[in-house]
Amino acid sequence: IKQPLAPGRRIAYIVSFLFISVAGNMIARTTTVGAAIGGGIILLSLFFSSEEPGTGSKGASVASWLLLLTAGLIVSITLYNTSPKAKEMFRFAFEGFFSYVEEGEWTTNSTERLETMIVWPETVHTWVIGDGYFLNSRYDENYLGDATDQGFYMGTDIGYLRFIFYFGIIGLIPMMGVIIYSAIVCIKHFRKEGLLFFLALLVGLSVWLKVSTDILPFFALFLGAASMQYGDDESVETIPDHA
Repeated sequence: IKQPLAPGRRIAYIVSFLFISVAGNMIARTTTVGAAIGGGIILLSLFFSSEEPGTGSKGASVASWLLLLTAGLIVSITLYNTSPKAKEMFRFAFEGFFSYVEEGEWTTNSTERLETMIVWPETVHTWVIGDGYFLNSRYDENYLGDATDQGFYMGTDIGYLRFIFYFGIIGLIPMMGVIIYSAIVCIKHFRKEGLLFFLALLVGLSVWLKVSTDILPFFALFLGAASMQYGDDESVETIPDHA
């Protein structure tokens, strides 16, 4: 059974999570994906933890969350009503919420744009091996000389579709395989932090529903650390050259 967190550390974790969630949404609303997954894990840990009865740690965690959420709401509402810049940032970060309250419909500008980007490949050739373009070819001087237009190839920024247009399913599957395998290696090597790598993988695969990103550099850092540890520890069997 895991030891309950000290009150100071618990509060620091909660404040960090809330700050990253709010500030991250002010920068890019895609942060919502990670915040939602993290929030789900937190709820599961609060209601299905296996801590010993009588420790009071579960009740303390719930009380800490409620207290800090209330404090965060008070601070946010105060900033929203006193600072024009903060008001602008809050309205961007939680555009869907404000749209629902003011207009009765949950919608955002990015969601409306995303709906126009659902463009499916029209040929078997494109589905299988892609067209070889990630950006609009008219923006590439190597193809047509002067850049006459900008934008994503076929006008879509949806991650999975951009990958298919670029190198088809035959390229998407091995790319996903490399990333998933990297996550598995990290999970097996850093067992205590295994959940972190699983959630990072889940975030990466989920975000591709909206925009193309690259999660591999995140795993690469830990793969390098694992490789160095194998090299320094003579008691651990080294990774085969063909792995």
